[in-house]
Amino acid sequence: MLVIERAVWGVLLMSSLITLSKSTKLNVPKLLLPLSTRVPVNITLTAQRGCYKWVSFKPETVRVYPLSALSPPALLPLSSCSQQCLVSALSSPQAVPLRTVVQAQDPVTGHILRCDVIINRIESIQVVTTIRQLFTNDPPLQLSVRAFDSEGNTFSCLAGLKFNWRLAKESDAIQAVRFVRHHDAGYAPPPHILSLEDAGQWGESVLLYGIHSGSALIKVSFLHPEHKHVEAASVTLFVIDRLHLSPVGDTYLLQGSTIRYTLWKTEQEGETEVTLSEEGYSLVVDGYKGRMYDHDIISVEQDTATVTALKLGHATLTVTHNNLPPQITSQLPRTSVYVVNPSYMTLSIKEEEDRWVLETGRQYYLTVRIHDNKGHVVHLSQNVVIVVEETEGLVTLESLSDPACHLLQTIMKGKTLIQALLYSIVSEDGECWPVIPPIRVQQEVEIYKPLTLQPSVIVFPWQPHNKLYQHNIQVEGGSGSVTWEVSDREIATVTVKGVVIAGKRRGHAEIRVSDSKNILHKVVGKVMVVRPARLQLIPQRGDCRVGDSIDIPFALWGIQDPPNTCSQNSNLFSETHNLQCGESLLEDRNLVLVTDCSQLCLHIHTEPAGIFTHMSGSLSPGAGFCGGVRMGALSRGHAVVTITVEIEGCNISETTTLVAYSPLKSLVSEVLLSVGSSHEVIFEGGPQPWALAPLRFFSDVEVQPEGGVTVEVLSPAKAMPARYAYQVTCTAVGEQWLVFRCGNTPGPLNEILTVEESRVQVACGVPAGLSLSLLSSPSSPSSVHYSCTQPHYPCGLLSVSSTRDATLQLSVFDQKGVQFDNFTSCSVRWTSSDPGVLSLSPQFTMKVDDRLTQTGYKLHAWQVLQAHGQTGTVTVNATLTCPEMLTAPVSQCVNLRLVDDVQWTRHSVTLFNHPKVTENLTLIHGSGRFHAHLQDNQLASINQENSNVIQVSPLQTGSSVLMAHDLCLTSDPAVASFLVSDIKDFQIDFISNIEVRHSAVVRVRVLDSNNQPFLHHYLLLMNLMLIPSSSIISVEDMGPVDKYSVGFRVTGLTVGVVSFHLSAVDGHGFVISSSHKNVQVYPPFSLQPHKLTLAVGSVRQVKWEGGPHPQYGVKFSMSDSSIAVVTEIGLVRGVAVGVVKLRAAPQTQNKEASLIFLQDEVEVEVFNLTAVRIQAPLVTLSVGTEVCPSHAHYCCLHPCFCCQERFG
Repeated sequence: MLVIERAVWGVLLMSSLITLSKSTKLNVPKLLLPLSTRVPVNITLTAQRGCYKWVSFKPETVRVYPLSALSPPALLPLSSCSQQCLVSALSSPQAVPLRTVVQAQDPVTGHILRCDVIINRIESIQVVTTIRQLFTNDPPLQLSVRAFDSEGNTFSCLAGLKFNWRLAKESDAIQAVRFVRHHDAGYAPPPHILSLEDAGQWGESVLLYGIHSGSALIKVSFLHPEHKHVEAASVTLFVIDRLHLSPVGDTYLLQGSTIRYTLWKTEQEGETEVTLSEEGYSLVVDGYKGRMYDHDIISVEQDTATVTALKLGHATLTVTHNNLPPQITSQLPRTSVYVVNPSYMTLSIKEEEDRWVLETGRQYYLTVRIHDNKGHVVHLSQNVVIVVEETEGLVTLESLSDPACHLLQTIMKGKTLIQALLYSIVSEDGECWPVIPPIRVQQEVEIYKPLTLQPSVIVFPWQPHNKLYQHNIQVEGGSGSVTWEVSDREIATVTVKGVVIAGKRRGHAEIRVSDSKNILHKVVGKVMVVRPARLQLIPQRGDCRVGDSIDIPFALWGIQDPPNTCSQNSNLFSETHNLQCGESLLEDRNLVLVTDCSQLCLHIHTEPAGIFTHMSGSLSPGAGFCGGVRMGALSRGHAVVTITVEIEGCNISETTTLVAYSPLKSLVSEVLLSVGSSHEVIFEGGPQPWALAPLRFFSDVEVQPEGGVTVEVLSPAKAMPARYAYQVTCTAVGEQWLVFRCGNTPGPLNEILTVEESRVQVACGVPAGLSLSLLSSPSSPSSVHYSCTQPHYPCGLLSVSSTRDATLQLSVFDQKGVQFDNFTSCSVRWTSSDPGVLSLSPQFTMKVDDRLTQTGYKLHAWQVLQAHGQTGTVTVNATLTCPEMLTAPVSQCVNLRLVDDVQWTRHSVTLFNHPKVTENLTLIHGSGRFHAHLQDNQLASINQENSNVIQVSPLQTGSSVLMAHDLCLTSDPAVASFLVSDIKDFQIDFISNIEVRHSAVVRVRVLDSNNQPFLHHYLLLMNLMLIPSSSIISVEDMGPVDKYSVGFRVTGLTVGVVSFHLSAVDGHGFVISSSHKNVQVYPPFSLQPHKLTLAVGSVRQVKWEGGPHPQYGVKFSMSDSSIAVVTEIGLVRGVAVGVVKLRAAPQTQNKEASLIFLQDEVEVEVFNLTAVRIQAPLVTLSVGTEVCPSHAHYCCLHPCFCCQERFG
């Protein structure tokens, strides 16, 4: 099976090779080679593809040599297989033409390629060239020889044959052209041409240059005599200079103006001016030569090539040459000249591309153009008079020889006008041709200051994982509207407002800013994103007060990446990129100062902690620094601050020392002393000595002016650290300033002088007034938040407790009302007007001590007064005597009223939680100065209308304690329980049974959260309503019944059972209802019969109807039981003759209810029976019938009364 597959693949491969070989062709199917006895003529045959063995059918005439595929190819052995071969035609004595075949056979496929080869004699030659006209200094022109046999067939190759190329003697070609070798001209010819030229001979192809204008006849012939029968071939070439006239294009002139033309020749070295007369050229007007005529439009001066416009019209100027035929001279430059009238003028500034927005301090060339009525620009010669007028902001520095060009300079910012006028044209003979009317042009110009950038260079630090930097560039100058452009957006971008944003790649880019009104006005800045390399802290101040802050600016230097480094093209934030930092790596690198590093990723460490802390935010860049941190002073002390810039791969750190101190202050701002007394003045805080430079610390104290006081420095043991204590003693009356200073002189750690100053005024005075006040007990709550108002008039009235001792406090003041800090050099005497009520302490010792006042600690004298449980008013007097007093001693008295402790008139208070509720509470006894408050002030608001009436309004439900403090006494507060409550329940007292058309009173109470009734005036706010379920009863509001109740009158209208409930509205507007109560309305209670007559000893039944239901029974009673008696069931029995009243009252089953119902009564008459008369309807009866007597009449002794009883 495998053998079969290989055979199939072999057949397929062979088939493919055969197909490819059959499609292969030779580069030349037929060759015509010249017969040469001296030199064999060679040509190369090449197959398109494949490898072949080459064979010549007549090797004696034509030989084939296999060639390699190298360049240049090399000869191979004759039996070799190759893609190309060399065919060489040999000389032969046989007659020509000779014919043979060169065959190529593929040794694999057997495919054959053949080429017919003919060898014949050359009969004629021809010179072949692409053009016959060439310009001087153009690339060389190639001339080739083409050979033909007798039948005009072209020979395939002339390689190896020598030719004689020459210039005809009858022409000036020696001056027009010259031959040049291929190698000298920089061309690579075929090898046989190169070998002939190296030997000083020429082959079938030559090169020649055109060097001068003219014509040249080139001839060529065979050099060997065997081809002497072949006539020479020739070709005529024309050489022309590459010329052009200046100015180029059509020219428009004003009548009387001139223009000078220049003829330029283009050469390899550049352009050179051609002198017309010297090089045979001339400038003529088409249509005539020589002398001009009056009707001519222009005239030409040949020596200077100057054209003068004579009259309106059109003429054509042409360049001619004496040695060139007409067909060649027609290709020389020509131009048209138009003589026109001026129509209007235009202005332009070439530097600004006709944008009329200029910059101050610059020079501009103003071009004035004159146009004809068709808009063509007129050439202006020097005899055209144009005036440019100077305007504000512009100065004409120079009007050049060209009247169209004027040099201007801008001198100031603003808007101005440029004005130009065409007045006249002056001819060479001085004749003036005025332009009537003069042509004028105006152009408005805006002038601005040049654009500048601040800063012009921005350097950002590269931080791949941090917030991108932004920095604002200020643009100064210009029109105010600019456009921004960045050369590399990966490095930085810029917004329309000039905010430069760092990109995500290191490198540098240009920021180009253009004025929107003139994009040619530009300024270029630079933005760089560099790798941080070095950090330097630049603290200007090393210490500050606690609570203040110190700014630590720092400068950051970055390293520019070398150009074309991998970091520029690699991943933007490659984690494996190895950053380098530190000064040791900066030897061969340029450091640049970073502009803005305010967003650096910093780590700030302080040692020890707690003295300084890093405050949020960062410093904005400034002069000499790119950012910084702000450290806030928390407490006194020295701290070492380390700032580290964290970047990938390494960290850069710098340290500095900071000191925090408390503000320098004195404990008192002024001191008032009596002569002979002293006071300690203490200063604390201020700058402290530096640990590394303690000798730079200084402190001193000074009295200004000197005299009046003495100052003694207290030992450090008497002063705390960071305190400076001085003993000041008054020696004479007067005022001085005690000035204290301390600080550190400038040094390496603190470049700014740190010094603080504090002043204390020391006054030595004479006491002029006293003040007596009560000293509150420290345990008294009133002394904590409130104080008793002291009287400000002599012998003012103060209240004290009649059961506790009181302490009077003495303060001394000068004539200005300033309190003395020390008056121990003076003596004090105390007296009481009624020692039996209030007496001085038995020890009679006065104490002195400093107490805190609104102006600081002041010296006070204390005197204890003893109360004896009696009320009344006592006057206490204090007299002060000082040695320096020249007048009478100073005294002060105070009236003390002894009172009982304060109390509430009510010991408990309950408020209904309603916004309209306000309760007035009254305090009794005490001093009259009170402060009331709740322990829980969220329950109610308190308003103290006067000294003893407290107004309370509820806020929310709850219970608390209401306290009242006596501000002038040290007694315990008056306490009352306090409750704010919503409606909890109802208490309804009522009669459950009501006789119809009668009324009963329903008494209602509303209960609080403690099940206690609210006062009746709160019930008026509750909108109480008694609501029946039907119209059996009617309800009428009766108003308050007692202190806690309100009543409703309920009247029974019809007999029946009805329910009712009570509704109320609480303080939140919600309706609250009671449970339902039942009431029975019963019919009237009555007895039957209404009058009862019975005989003595007889018994009769009394009936009743009506009353409540169910009933327990009816209670009967007789007014006189000796006449008649009644049983419990209403049986009446006569006992004796007489008349009595029988009363009956129903009873309910509720035995607990002590309710009284209505009763009824009947009259009972008891008589003696005297006769009985039966009245019947019949007296005769039939046997067997029955009849019942209908009535029986009882006759008694009463003359007008007879009883009757019905039977049956």
